[in-house]
Parts: sequence; structure tokens; C-alpha cells
Amino acid sequence: MGLNEHFLGLMIGLKEKGYLNGSRVMELGAQQLSDAFLKDRAAQEKLGGLFGKAPAQLPVLPGSTAGLQPGSEPYARPFYEALGYEYGCIDIDGTPQALALDLNYDEVPPEYRGRYDLVTNFGTTEHVINQLNAFKIIHDLTAPGGVMIHELPAQGLIDHGLLAYNPKFFRMIGANNSYETLFFDFRWTEIRGVLPINIVAEIESYLSTVGRPLCGISEAVLFVAHRKTRDGPFVPPIDVQRGTQAPSSVIADRYWPTFRAKPRNRLHKYYRLLRRAAALWVMRR
Repeated sequence: MGLNEHFLGLMIGLKEKGYLNGSRVMELGAQQLSDAFLKDRAAQEKLGGLFGKAPAQLPVLPGSTAGLQPGSEPYARPFYEALGYEYGCIDIDGTPQALALDLNYDEVPPEYRGRYDLVTNFGTTEHVINQLNAFKIIHDLTAPGGVMIHELPAQGLIDHGLLAYNPKFFRMIGANNSYETLFFDFRWTEIRGVLPINIVAEIESYLSTVGRPLCGISEAVLFVAHRKTRDGPFVPPIDVQRGTQAPSSVIADRYWPTFRAKPRNRLHKYYRLLRRAAALWVMRR
């Protein structure tokens, strides 16, 4: 999807609130700068100022993508580096200096685990079928206290990627891994009245679409920012009602936030009882 003006606004907000304190960023997919990003020089300079950078220290960028060949838009790396970030990206398309990590299968190498203060996922994981491994990689890359930003398709982007996301997906991942939600938005465009012509042609090879009512389609994306609050293994969610009896101890352990109380909650209960007992002991003296 590339970096856009919404990215600039979110980064400004996160920096103003003190959440962007680290110096290392990892992008899933080497991102390019969109037309909206390039046109918003004021936001670029405001963000730079929050990182202690004067406008002259930011890269000189074109004012828009007008006149540029598709695919030749500027990459985000120089902008991140101008803010003071040590930059990294994951890609398997031959991008120079990229970490060639297969999001479907690979694990994060030990030297990259917990290293990054900011990990971004702008239109990448919808192209990966193994969502468990992709989001485990994001978790493993992120340092405790680090921020994970996602901008991903939610609906209407017909034939884009392999899947679309819903709010519950991120709500449950956040709950299972004790992420703090810093930002959430569901942003949509105008409703379109027709299917893309290639989809119509595919349907027409099987049956006629003549006389069908128009299909209302609204393209939408989810924008989510999480903060990793603990250093522990990734816990995938499972969409069952909390309190359900686990069929085995293996399942109970694998999805422990769903099938049993969190250990830290039990410890908190014990500490609360001890404090209450101590208070009663003091009162009786």
C-alpha cells in the first residue's frame, strides 16, 4: 500500500505521546512513498521536527508522483534514516540489503529477535497465506515496548492479495499477547456500483450476469497500532468462547489466554490477598 498521509499523522501522534523512543525500524516489504505522502511536506517537516530534525535534514522528495513511472516512486528508507532510524526491511523480491525472510515458513534469526522498536506492515501480510507465522515474525522482531503498525485491506479490494482482515482479528491477537492498542481506525472509500471487469468476465465463463442487480462495494482498510508490553512467545488466538472446556492439556496450554486464567492474573490475586492480610494484621496490632 505504501506510506501515505495517514501514516504521517499516526507517526506524529505516536511521537507526541512518547511511544516512538527507539532507533530501529523494520518494514515488512520495502515500502514506497505515495502521492498523498509526497504532497504533505508540512506533515513531513512536523514529524521531522519531533525527531529533532530540521527541514533541511529531511530528504528532498518530489512533490507528487505525477510524471513518475509506476513503480519508480521514492522508497521510504531515506526518510526513516533521516529521522534517525537504523533501517531494515523484509522482502524476497531481490530488494538490496533486505532480509530475505519467507513469511510463510521462516523463523526470525536469533540476532534479529526483539531488536526493533518499530515494525510496520503496510499491505504485506494479506499476500501471505500462513498468517500464524507472519504475525509470529512481527511479534518476534519487536522489542518489548516497541510499536507494531498495520495498514491492511478490510473489504472491497476485489482480487487484491489472498485475504482481508476484520477488527476481531487484531482485537484477539492483542488480547492474547497483552498488546496495548495505541490506535485503531476502519477507513473506507465511496461505494462502487460494479464489480471489476476481470471478475465479471470470470463469472461469465460459468453463467450469465445479465439482469443481476448492481453490487455495492466499498473499499476499506484497517489501521492498527499495537505496543508490545511483555517479552514472551507469540500466542495465537482461537475463536471460541472464553470459558470453553479445552479438549486436551495441549490445547489448553497452546491457547492459555482463552482456556485458563493468565498466570500473572493469578499472581495478582495472591498479592492482593497478602496485602489484605497484612493490612488486617496492622489494624489489629
